Amino acid sequence: MKIDPTSSVDWYSLGQAYLQTGNYSGAEQAFKKTNELSPREATLALGQTYHKMGRYQEAIKELESAIADHHDPENVGYAYLELGAVYADQKQYDQAQEQVSALSSVDQSLATQLSSYIDQVKNPQIVAAYSTGFITTEGPGTQVSDIDPSLSEPGASKDFTMHFIFSKEMDASTVASPASWGITKAGWSNSGGAYNWGLPIAPTEVNVSPIPVSVVYNQDSLTADVTFQIVQNASGDGTLDPSHLVFDFHGQDVYGNAMDPAADEYSGISMIV
Repeated sequence: MKIDPTSSVDWYSLGQAYLQTGNYSGAEQAFKKTNELSPREATLALGQTYHKMGRYQEAIKELESAIADHHDPENVGYAYLELGAVYADQKQYDQAQEQVSALSSVDQSLATQLSSYIDQVKNPQIVAAYSTGFITTEGPGTQVSDIDPSLSEPGASKDFTMHFIFSKEMDASTVASPASWGITKAGWSNSGGAYNWGLPIAPTEVNVSPIPVSVVYNQDSLTADVTFQIVQNASGDGTLDPSHLVFDFHGQDVYGNAMDPAADEYSGISMIV
């Protein structure tokens, strides 16, 4: 730069060096200087820099300009890739997916790369839940002996399993830890209303442990098998409101992302919440 401060190539190279070493302010100034000397040459690089700085709207402006600019058609694919990543980082997944679609006709390998990145940053969700032995749709006052005949005897206990399917690969250690799960009675803040519809709870009502007995995670099917126990009361007339039992999970995916709060729990009355 000292030898020839009018070289746009050298300014661009300096900007890339700053960008790679985390000196984003230096990169911004170098790329702006590049564009002064050679208009539009560093538009993509400036968009990448603003993305790194968290200045998302400025990044979008530069990247959209790079896409619309036919001056540098070789970089259009990378501009789509970076723009999709910017949207994904803002959790604007529909817009990010639009860039995947656009990339598919430009560079399929970059489209695949962007799809992978979106999956990486997206918060995991519970997408389905079911049980073959525990009917979650039964309402208030359900006799636990009707849930399973083995619970007819006073003090009898029975294990049940709920199966939860996740939207993406999860961190196996957090899923398999019973402490990452909770089983509670729904309150009015829960979708679907409060336990027993908020009415006084009968003295025959049994309690379910807030922590499962065990959890098994199947990475191939992205499924967690959550086993919990129901214990009949001493008089053999225990009741329960299965539809308002809330199963929640507060673990993370393999990338360390926390659960999407819009889909991190399940109850029979509200399904996935």
